[in-house]
Amino acid sequence: MIPKTRPGMPQVGPTTIYLFFVEVAKDARTADWQSVSIKGNKYAVSVVAVKEDSVFVGTEKTTKAPIWLKPAPGNKLIKLEPTPASEPVAADSGVFLEGVADKKRVTFKYDQPIVQLSPVLMP
Repeated sequence: MIPKTRPGMPQVGPTTIYLFFVEVAKDARTADWQSVSIKGNKYAVSVVAVKEDSVFVGTEKTTKAPIWLKPAPGNKLIKLEPTPASEPVAADSGVFLEGVADKKRVTFKYDQPIVQLSPVLMP
């Protein structure tokens, strides 16, 4: 996506928007996700329930293949929307989700490559 300024001119510099989806059992409580660290940058996260049975997230940048997310039968998707946080963290090549579950701190590390989607022009 390419954000525009008020007069319609593209903003200067690259803009990256991250999307995170977590699959959980339909009746299970999920962790209270609080932050995500991506390549050494920390973001606060907002949790959004996904009401659809599948979600189109875009097209893969190199192959142009459509990417749909669909939970396994009996499960649901939760979307995490990151927003920049002011707290710097040590640089790391992975992605770390941090939250609280049953009054205990939980961390989920994802160290696979992040899928890059084709750019989408915003109005």
